[in-house]
Amino acid sequence: MRGEVPGLDSPHPLATGLPPAFFGSRFTGEFVAAFDDVLAPVFATLDHLDAYFDPRYAPEDFLRWLRWFVGFVL
Repeated sequence: MRGEVPGLDSPHPLATGLPPAFFGSRFTGEFVAAFDDVLAPVFATLDHLDAYFDPRYAPEDFLRWLRWFVGFVL
């Protein structure tokens, strides 16, 4: 099960894409930071997607799911 990874910074913070009118708002900054916390593992996975298809580096739970999805039996 994938989820939030404590301490993982987003390589693409959403606050950088906000219009300048929202830069001074504390509420908006904290609200958007919550999305950064949730999306950081997604970006990390996509940035290293090739490693998921190499059985030497892929997480064990992903390999189990891939074997089930493809229908491969050991």
